[in-house]
Amino acid sequence: MSAAQILLSLLVAALKAGVLLALAAGLAAALRRAPARTRHGLWAGALVGALLVPMLSPWVPDWTIAAVRMPALARGFEGAAGAVAEPLRSRRGAASAEWGVALPTATGEAPVAARAVAGSAGPWEGLARTGPASWLLGLWLLGCAASVGWFLRALAAARRLERRAVAADGAWPGQLMEARRLVGLRRHVRLLLSPETAMPMTWGWLRPVILMPARSRGWSSERRRIVLLHELSHVRRGDWLLRLLGRLVCSIYWLNPLVWLAARRLAVEQEIACDEDVVALGTRPSLYAGHLLAIARSRAPIAATPAHALDMARRSQMEGRLMSILE
Repeated sequence: MSAAQILLSLLVAALKAGVLLALAAGLAAALRRAPARTRHGLWAGALVGALLVPMLSPWVPDWTIAAVRMPALARGFEGAAGAVAEPLRSRRGAASAEWGVALPTATGEAPVAARAVAGSAGPWEGLARTGPASWLLGLWLLGCAASVGWFLRALAAARRLERRAVAADGAWPGQLMEARRLVGLRRHVRLLLSPETAMPMTWGWLRPVILMPARSRGWSSERRRIVLLHELSHVRRGDWLLRLLGRLVCSIYWLNPLVWLAARRLAVEQEIACDEDVVALGTRPSLYAGHLLAIARSRAPIAATPAHALDMARRSQMEGRLMSILE
């Protein structure tokens, strides 16, 4: 398959993914009064569909633009070319005898000497023949590699935080067990404390990790319970795996702004859905909103949050979440 064919397939897949995500955005707007878990499932399904678009191409309409043939126009050009070539053919022999040079034939074939000169282009000949499709495909793949590399760097940063953290002690293990019972989570979850972070966060699927700031030792029992319920809801729902999925789709279709919008909306709906779970488990909305706001205000620039981690109190999402909780 040539570079042009690969590039065309990618462009068609990006266009189909964009249409799918635009439909999801319209449905999400219509469901703005529905529970957040409904919109969460909608965005997750749309991103999965965008990822599977190349695999589902046999079952969806082919949007590839085919070349249009115009036989009548082509015959007109052939007739005009013949009319022009006829007088030139009669004069070719006279001009060759007068000037002593070999002119091109009527079929357009270059003389042997000209072909020899053209064949001596050297190593630059392959570069000169590289079409714009190859350059555009290379640019697309370069963007994919940069996005994946940035994400792998975030994974490595989270791994370093995990290695330098310590296991939570004191009242934390008992509260973790009680919160797991309330959420309905049977999987083992590691609870760690780190002085290098200011926000509660979680990541991992097979071995999920909840990382708490070291200053959380001074939190009240109610705040600890709220934070644990929120983070364990992420683990039960598999939000970290969906966050990876969103990053993968963004890496493939990085030129499509709708993909980045969908990944961002998925992250917002994940947080709001967990807020709803905490309130549904018996936490008063005003109390929960107060704790969430206090955690966000106390955020200090100790260390950057890994890009893939589920950060409990991102300030960019706080206004919408507080409104949703209080409503």
